[in-house]
Amino acid sequence: MPGEHTARDLGGFRKVSELENGTCTLFEVEQQVLALTFKEGLRQDKVAAEAILALASAWVEQLGVPCGVIIFSDAITEQDARARRVFTRKARGDQFFSVALIARSLFARAAASFYMGIARPVIPTKVFNTFDEAVAWTRQMRDESASS
Repeated sequence: MPGEHTARDLGGFRKVSELENGTCTLFEVEQQVLALTFKEGLRQDKVAAEAILALASAWVEQLGVPCGVIIFSDAITEQDARARRVFTRKARGDQFFSVALIARSLFARAAASFYMGIARPVIPTKVFNTFDEAVAWTRQMRDESASS
C-alpha cells in the first residue's frame, strides 16, 4: 500500500551511517533528505540522544548542506526529559531545516504530541502517519529553505 513504508523497508535507500551499538541507522532517502531508524525497544536517555544527534550532524557536515530528517519513532519506547533537551537545544538550524516524525502506534503518537507540546522544537517539526507524507513535507521544507 502506498505510504506504508516502515523502517524495515529502507533497505532500498542508501545506508550512510550507523551507531556502533546498532541502535540507530541513518539513511539517505534523496538529496538533503535523511531517515533515522532505531532498534526496537530503544530507551532514549541523554547519552543516546547525543550519539544520535552526533551521527546525523556528522553526515550533514560531510555533505555541506542542511538536511531534513525523517524519524521512524515507533521503535522508541521511552525518551527522558534530558534526551528531549538534547534535540531541542543542541540540534542546529543551520544543519537541519526540518524534522518529520513518523508515529503510527498510539504510544508513539502520544509521545510525539507530548514532545511537540513540551519541548517546542525550534527546527520545524511535524508528525506524520506515513513515510510518503513525511517525504512530501520534507521536500516542501527543503524547497522553502533553498528559497530563503
